[in-house]
Amino acid sequence: LYVAYLFASLAADKNAKNAILFAEKAVQYNPDYIEGWGMYGKLAQRLNRKADVQRAIARLTVIAPSSDALAGLTGVAPPK
Repeated sequence: LYVAYLFASLAADKNAKNAILFAEKAVQYNPDYIEGWGMYGKLAQRLNRKADVQRAIARLTVIAPSSDALAGLTGVAPPK
C-alpha cells in the first residue's frame, strides 16, 4: 500500500503540495521506507518546509545513514 502512495506522489510531482501528502502517507504506513523518506524530504525542500526536511533527514540518518536518499537531502555524498 505504501508503494502506491509513493507512486501517487511521483505522479503528482508537478503539484508538490498534493504530492507531499501522498509521500507522507507512504512513510506513515512504512516508517522504514527509504525511498518514501527521500521523496518526502525532496518535496518538503521544494515547499520550503524546513521542519519536514529535518524530519526526513533525521529518520534517514537512523534507517539508512549511507543512503543516496540521505545524501540527496544533505548534499553530502554517502560513505563508500
